[in-house]
Amino acid sequence: SAVANFKLATELGHPTAMAHYGNMLLWGVGTPQRSSLAAAHIGMAAAHGSEYGCAMMADAFANGRLDFPISKLERVKAAL
Repeated sequence: SAVANFKLATELGHPTAMAHYGNMLLWGVGTPQRSSLAAAHIGMAAAHGSEYGCAMMADAFANGRLDFPISKLERVKAAL
């Protein structure tokens, strides 16, 4: 399944896979919804250079997703 493949790639350290796996966990796509674990994977993806992970983190701060506080600075960056 896609979840199993993204999880395996995440375990092998692939940054974009981390972001995709985190997104699946966030929305409960093919796996139980786990917001805290999703935030961890998305954060790791961003820290390892995934553009998708960085975009998801910016969105989380801009819009308060993943239970993050809304950051006005990140909202401006996300709009650019």
